[in-house]
Amino acid sequence: MRNLVEHIKILRNAKCEFDVSSSFSHVRWNAYYTTVVFCLPINDFELLNLEDLGFKPPLIQICSELMPSNAGLDVLNVEFYPSLESIEGNDSLHDDLDEIVNNLAEQSSYFSLPDDVME
Repeated sequence: MRNLVEHIKILRNAKCEFDVSSSFSHVRWNAYYTTVVFCLPINDFELLNLEDLGFKPPLIQICSELMPSNAGLDVLNVEFYPSLESIEGNDSLHDDLDEIVNNLAEQSSYFSLPDDVME
């Protein structure tokens, strides 16, 4: 139980997504197999012990109980991934790469002008 509590504390900063399969769960009639995906900040992801997966079955049970039964989704798996958001703020890795590309494009266009125009 202590292992589960420690892992739940680590998941506090995680973002949660639902990966709904096109396959039925075969648990309830007409319900789809669903995986809950936790995206954790890098610092928290490093604390997660993926070698000891004994905390997964109770976590799946908790997620399953939180899912409304009329949603038609059976939570049967959980997965963990590092988040690609930067640590400093809400900027994503994609935003950072766009900024770098734009800066490089501006710098390269400046240097490609003829010398007489640059003076």
